[in-house]
Amino acid sequence: VVGDRGDERTAIDERMAYLGLTASDEAVRARIERDPAFRGTSGMFDKDRFSRLLMEAGISEGQYVEGIRGDIARQQYILAAVAGVEAPPRLARLLYDYQNEQRVAEYLVLAPEAAGNPPEPTEAQLVAYHKAHADMFSTPEYREIEFVEIGVNEVADEIHVSDEELKAAWERHKDEYQKPEQRELEQVTFPTQAAAVAAYAKIKAGTPFLTVAHEAGKSDADVKLGTFEKTALDARLAGAAFAAAEGGVTPPVRGPFGWAILHVVHITPGQSKTFEQASEQLRTDLIKERAAERIADVSNRFEDERGADKPLTEAAKSAGLTARRVVVDAKGLAPDGTKAPIPTAPIFLQQVAATETGNESELFEGDDHTAYAVKVIGVKPPMLKPLDSVRAQVRERWLAEQRGKLLLARAVALTAQAQKEHSLAGAARAVGRTVAVSPTLARTAAGDVFSAEALGKLFASPQGTAVYARPGKGDGYILARVVKVTHPEPPSAQAILAFRSRTSGQLAQDVGRTVAMAARAEAGVEIHEQTLQAMTGEAQ
Repeated sequence: VVGDRGDERTAIDERMAYLGLTASDEAVRARIERDPAFRGTSGMFDKDRFSRLLMEAGISEGQYVEGIRGDIARQQYILAAVAGVEAPPRLARLLYDYQNEQRVAEYLVLAPEAAGNPPEPTEAQLVAYHKAHADMFSTPEYREIEFVEIGVNEVADEIHVSDEELKAAWERHKDEYQKPEQRELEQVTFPTQAAAVAAYAKIKAGTPFLTVAHEAGKSDADVKLGTFEKTALDARLAGAAFAAAEGGVTPPVRGPFGWAILHVVHITPGQSKTFEQASEQLRTDLIKERAAERIADVSNRFEDERGADKPLTEAAKSAGLTARRVVVDAKGLAPDGTKAPIPTAPIFLQQVAATETGNESELFEGDDHTAYAVKVIGVKPPMLKPLDSVRAQVRERWLAEQRGKLLLARAVALTAQAQKEHSLAGAARAVGRTVAVSPTLARTAAGDVFSAEALGKLFASPQGTAVYARPGKGDGYILARVVKVTHPEPPSAQAILAFRSRTSGQLAQDVGRTVAMAARAEAGVEIHEQTLQAMTGEAQ
């Protein structure tokens, strides 16, 4: 909403005061009386309800009225500036063509192996790299803490679940324990059986499923079929899809839209449990459902003990709890690299990091109503490990960085070669790869092959231009060259009219924002970030 930011609102108010602009009493009264929050049982404005709601909110009638008056005046001020703003037809069509432009590219993937092997680092290079990347080769900061956890495990012994309650829970939830197998599937379709058989032969010979799909003119999104139980899938496809192994593909099968090859991306096994097999889980779930009240009682008892000036450990003991002491880093690991015995709730480590040395935190809540309190005993800052103790890691990091530089240099050189030769064929021969042709690409349809970076370069370049970028998935680079540019016609006259309407709305917002920013500049409104942060306790 234009003018909704505090600095813009203040600036517009200053400008309106200078011009002597305000909203009339009639406009303010009509706005308030139309507000459904203030309507009574008759559906009309209720003065008593209006007064009661303002009193509950701690706002006087005068404050509220002046606030509404300001809102109306600001809205009229901005609307006066944007009235009649409309996108010209040619601009709307240019923007439509820009957003819906389609491109086809020839491409090849430059794998990391194409970089070759850099020479071994010298001692001086290892020393310099070790020093320059101290954060990679230092111990983390460790914090020695005491903490108390008040959760289901701490109160479970006080909660009783009868056999009758277990059986009732089974009746309510037994369907959850009878789940059929599910399969996540991808599909590429072909108009003829011969085309499908030829594609299946390529896959069996080692060509990736997605590559075959791309050659058939399908994008990554086109092949995603979804996750299905066997009975939910078309019967013509189900038998083959549920006979293949995870990661495998089916032979060509006649489906509802032609001949199809299915790729089994993932299998979720089915399950079928009896009451006896599910009873322990049911008991655990019932205890969790009832634990919140008991956790609150124990938490209050613990806080009462701390309120009597008892330190965390003593307060825990008096409340029937056990305080634990551990040494942990910001990732939840102990000094030996193993997972520290601490709660898994993300808020726990956040509170450990926020608590000063020697201080105890307030009681805070995590998952499943579990409550925690933390005391930081001491902090051991990070220390750079001696080079000899991390020499192998330093060497591998150095070599990886050099390989990255070599691979980038090769991507740049091969792209320049392709640009000069007006083809990727020479670059492909140089690295022993095959040039592929992309499906029709949209400006924002990034996928596993064409990343947002790659699409950005392809759509910013004239036809025939070669570019390089990181792929959407995996390492290496993708080298690509635009071979076709098209601008599809709108599906109907109504579609372009609707697009023009949306563009006009966006232009009106831009004009309104410009008016608000001009008012702010003229009024000299500024935000002092340090003061605001000090007042709110947060970065803005």
